[in-house]
Amino acid sequence: MENIEKIKSKLNTKALGRKLVYLKEVDSTQDYIKRNEKDIIDGTVVIAENQTKGKGTKGRTWYTNPKENLTFSILLKPNCNIKYLEKLTIKIAETVVNAIKKLYGYKLEIKYPNDIVIDLKKLGGILTESFTVGEKTEKIVIRNRT
Repeated sequence: MENIEKIKSKLNTKALGRKLVYLKEVDSTQDYIKRNEKDIIDGTVVIAENQTKGKGTKGRTWYTNPKENLTFSILLKPNCNIKYLEKLTIKIAETVVNAIKKLYGYKLEIKYPNDIVIDLKKLGGILTESFTVGEKTEKIVIRNRT
C-alpha cells in the first residue's frame, strides 16, 4: 500500500477511522485487535495487505491473496445498550453499498444478512462481533472480507 502515508495524513481525528494501523501481513486483523485492544483507541481501523488466517462466517477460514483483497477490521467502543445495535451488520452493509454507488456508480446488492454482491457474484461481506456485559455493549469488532 504505497499510499498509506497519504491516507493517514487525511484522517479525521474525530471520526470513524481516526487512527489507522497498517500491517503488511497479519494472521487476522480481528485477532490483531483482540491481542492489542488496550493499546487501540475507539474508531481505529486495522488494515493489512495480507491475512494468513482471516475469519469468515461461522468460524470458517477466509483466504486472501496479497494486494488482491481489502482486509480490515474496525474497533468500536460504543458503551451503549445492546438494543441500540439491532441489525448493525445489515446497516453497515447498506452503508457500504450506498457509498460505493455514490462514489463509483456501481449498483451493488446485499445478500442478507451480510454479503455484498454484484451481478450475482459475491464481492465480500461485513461481519460484526460484539462483546457485552449484561445489556451493555463494551466493544464491537467490524470485519470486512472482500
